[in-house]
Amino acid sequence: MRVSVCMIVRDEAEALPRCLESLRGVADELVVVDTGSLDGTPALARAAGARVFDCEWTEDFAAARNRSLEQARGNWALVLDADERLCDPGAARARLESFAAAHAECAGQLLVHNLGPEESRALLTRFFPLRPEWRFAGRIHERVLCSGKEPPRARTGLEIEHEGYRPEIVAARGKLERNARLLERELEQHASDPYIWYQLGRTRAVAGEHVGALEAFERALANCTDDVAFAPHLIESAAYSLRALGRSRQALGWLSGTTLDARRADSQFVLALLSMDCGELERAEELFQRCLELEGTFPEGGESAPGASSFAPAYNLGVMREVLGDAAGARRWYERALRSRPDHAESRAGLERLARGAS
Repeated sequence: MRVSVCMIVRDEAEALPRCLESLRGVADELVVVDTGSLDGTPALARAAGARVFDCEWTEDFAAARNRSLEQARGNWALVLDADERLCDPGAARARLESFAAAHAECAGQLLVHNLGPEESRALLTRFFPLRPEWRFAGRIHERVLCSGKEPPRARTGLEIEHEGYRPEIVAARGKLERNARLLERELEQHASDPYIWYQLGRTRAVAGEHVGALEAFERALANCTDDVAFAPHLIESAAYSLRALGRSRQALGWLSGTTLDARRADSQFVLALLSMDCGELERAEELFQRCLELEGTFPEGGESAPGASSFAPAYNLGVMREVLGDAAGARRWYERALRSRPDHAESRAGLERLARGAS
């Protein structure tokens, strides 16, 4: 097996060295397609032994990624971005070889940890046979297809840390505006594609544009079936936009008519928040505790927030206990939240309030 790491880059001189360091001993070759860097990124890549190719940026991520695949000489492609790095790189090569031996016609998924204040996790297809029928499609949030169809997928066991969604990076690079523009262009040709509407809704929601986000989520829901991989996260996202618009009661009623996976902490967490908003405190407490029982699991159903099964429900249970005058119970839950996330400022503030009240 020869692994070609295929990357597209632009002005990534700060992030690229960390990514390349994580690839030592993993790649047989490194193919980098540069879409117009001005900061010395191509020279850094060449110094690391990469074959670098220039590519005019046409506002089409799939086109740039396919250019990298066309230049690769291996028989398996591993796709990374410069603001990502492999976790446990020492074990990565053996895991890739094991996967390739067992899944000759299958796409490999890597678990991507999106770092930042609102951490999330997602399974993304990043490892697949390097043959002409395997190509990317989509101007943005591009997908790997085989002969134009969705391929079978399986987990590789590899994990990646991704820094590109940190708020300061998103703002500095104008990612939200760019993403919305490209998604709207994509919809001009694929107006009934639920995945594109879902991604547009997410982009608008992150920007705080919840009216527009809800419109996009509704279009996605109207065009998708329950069996699509992202359906649970789509439903959760629509509920959060309703909540942001002050429509928690409507969101709770709507979710009651949908099928939510009791094994998915993210779904249980949004139900708990809405129940708390609507004064259904016993139900909210039960749901938050159910979330904590799911800590450490990675559910099916699209992007997931690890906080939904750890510090976030514990913190909310602390708030509820504090409001009800149960200082000892509140303290236990705030301390539970801090065991999962020691830097959680809200839980620390809760403990400080309780300490002042007891003095």
